[in-house]
Amino acid sequence: MKTLKFSKKLIPAILTGQKTTTWRCFDDKNLKKGDEIIFLDYETKKPFAKAVLTEVKKKTFKELGIEDKEGHEKFKNNEGMLRIYSEYYKTKVTSETPLKIIKFKILKKTQLLNKKNMDIKQMQKIVDNWIKTNTKGYWKPNNIMLRLMEEVGELARAINHKFGEKRKKSEEKEKEISSELADVLYDIICLANSLNIDLEDAFNHTLAKYEKRDKHRQR
Repeated sequence: MKTLKFSKKLIPAILTGQKTTTWRCFDDKNLKKGDEIIFLDYETKKPFAKAVLTEVKKKTFKELGIEDKEGHEKFKNNEGMLRIYSEYYKTKVTSETPLKIIKFKILKKTQLLNKKNMDIKQMQKIVDNWIKTNTKGYWKPNNIMLRLMEEVGELARAINHKFGEKRKKSEEKEKEISSELADVLYDIICLANSLNIDLEDAFNHTLAKYEKRDKHRQR
């Protein structure tokens, strides 16, 4: 199967669906629409995703249009862009150099995104891409809610075992509270995504409500 290599810094953008376009010069693989491609980490040569090419066009750098730049990382200026490509290919790349504009869709992720300092928007995007890529879609909200309550129950059980009077049975496995909290958060994000709710926006409204209502209550 054909492969494409990407620098490590681009992998998070690909796995979260922010990067859906790549430009390739000197194509020796005869890449074409419909090809299934294994994406590799340029440094480690390890696969991190499998994708299908949804569109392949031939142009020169000077012919790039707005639609060709959608889903691609940005550059400060054309000079900087050509310099970066020249360094990557170790040969001079000019505005006349031909390239292929390749748009792709992730079929399967072989590497889960591990990124610190994510905000809630990124979390929602990661979960949404994971659901769309690896499942048939979101459950109905009521079914997600039932699943959420199951996870809350498991969280409550873990807390009770650690801090409550009821200790776990000897044959029960120890469950980390942090892991149970993450399971609850995952289902909350799934529920929000299925209802097209922006959790960051909703949380900001909640914070504003508490700041106004309870500003002097705890003093």
